[in-house]
Amino acid sequence: MLRLITDSQSLVSRLTIGWWQYDASTILYEDGAYDILHCHLGQNRCFVIMLNIAVLFLNGGSPSTAIQPMEIFSYAGVFWNILEDIPAEPLFEVTTASLDGMPVRSSKQVSLTPQCAFSDLDKPDLVFVPSGGLELESLACQGYDVDTIISTNSEVVDWLKEWAAAGIEIAAVCSGVALLAKAGLLDGKQATAHSGLIEKYRRRFPQVDWKPEYLVTDAGNIYCGGGINAAADLTLYLVEKYAGHDAAVQCAKSQLIEMPRTWQIAFTYFAIRTEHDDT
Repeated sequence: MLRLITDSQSLVSRLTIGWWQYDASTILYEDGAYDILHCHLGQNRCFVIMLNIAVLFLNGGSPSTAIQPMEIFSYAGVFWNILEDIPAEPLFEVTTASLDGMPVRSSKQVSLTPQCAFSDLDKPDLVFVPSGGLELESLACQGYDVDTIISTNSEVVDWLKEWAAAGIEIAAVCSGVALLAKAGLLDGKQATAHSGLIEKYRRRFPQVDWKPEYLVTDAGNIYCGGGINAAADLTLYLVEKYAGHDAAVQCAKSQLIEMPRTWQIAFTYFAIRTEHDDT
């Protein structure tokens, strides 16, 4: 949501700020605790409110699926500008959160310390759910069981339901998608996840329209990404959706990320073979 304020309290007929262009009639006025991006229009000073992004830290999974989105959102409008020697204009305010505000252990090598607990989040515009589940060593010993993966972060499910009911958009990648499915937020909707796990997910959640060939799916207010590094594809897709194509391209170029990548199908050959019962 955006709010426009001018020093004279008079609206301009058209607002142009970097990547944003809005007719004055389309500006939404809402109170909220957001950080503010400053700019000038003629003699009027105006303020555009940045989108708040909450990146969750979960137990287990792959820590890069939380760190990479956090960095991409945080760098958007900043790192390219630094490289071009122009003033930084951050596009998003990013907050990291865990269930209780305490550090989570992703693996024996990595623990992640969040800024706050879920309960301290001030109604973000988007919640980003990374992969979670067993740590790699446990996963290697026990194998991948969907319900076991969900159980390691089961308390997150009710929070996802609450956020969705409040109109907050939610994105998830890799095994984080399983938490959305468990919350019932993907019923009747297109979704993707790691191509090697889709058949397991399809058996566990047949009410979801699984699209393993896609790296990203968009169901209106619910977004899904494929396996692990698809966290970057999903995040750049969201940067483009919220801030425009140029902002996403600059973000990708400055961080040396290839875009766009649309298909996951090139990575599915071995995953499909593992589902065969050949003897």
